[in-house]
Amino acid sequence: VQQEKNISEQKNSVQVVEQKQPVPASVPVAPVAPQQHPDPPLVEQKPASTTIAPSVAPVQQQQTVAISAPTKPSGGSNDDIYSVDIFKGMKCMLVEDNLINQKVVGFILKKLNVQCLVCSDGQDAVEKFEQGLTKQWIEQPEEKIRPFDFILMDINLPELNGYEATRMIRKLEQNFLAGKLEDPKCKVLPTVIVALTANALDGDREAAMLSGMNGYIAKPIVPSKIIETLQNAIHQNALQYGKK
Repeated sequence: VQQEKNISEQKNSVQVVEQKQPVPASVPVAPVAPQQHPDPPLVEQKPASTTIAPSVAPVQQQQTVAISAPTKPSGGSNDDIYSVDIFKGMKCMLVEDNLINQKVVGFILKKLNVQCLVCSDGQDAVEKFEQGLTKQWIEQPEEKIRPFDFILMDINLPELNGYEATRMIRKLEQNFLAGKLEDPKCKVLPTVIVALTANALDGDREAAMLSGMNGYIAKPIVPSKIIETLQNAIHQNALQYGKK
């Protein structure tokens, strides 16, 4: 009996030992904590460039307008210098061999509502002037003749320079009706001729006046200067010889 009791106690102690047997080291005692993920944001975050763009765009647009504005015509101030009724419907001859100057002066005359004939040398200008006299004399033999209201004459020209061309035009005005069946009412009115040249010396101005010109404009071309000089010359010519 004692022996059986000892065997029974040994079995019980074995079970207790088995129950209290430590867990192997390879198996973690504490439960593995789940991997933590950051909570998703409540509001979707946009990239920095997206949030900055709306605030930058208006600034860039404003700067562009501020820079380009001065390049556009300012409206009233630029247009006022061309609002001169005296030039509307006038005919002009521009004698200029430089293509850029032809375009610049041609633009000014167009803004003044002036019809413009362009000649590239002095000889061509004299021939065109004589043709204009002949055409007017044939079409209007009993009226005053003036083929052009004014001429803008460059000085340094091929063939004939501006001084020589002006002298020849003045001779045509004086002698055109000589030997023709002249009507007492028919008369050639002197045309306003204004020098348009890069020469700005006092001697050049005097030479222009001595050749028969009515005014003198030194380059570079300034619209207000051209308009002012032409106005004065046309007004003085009308007082002296009358209007057509």
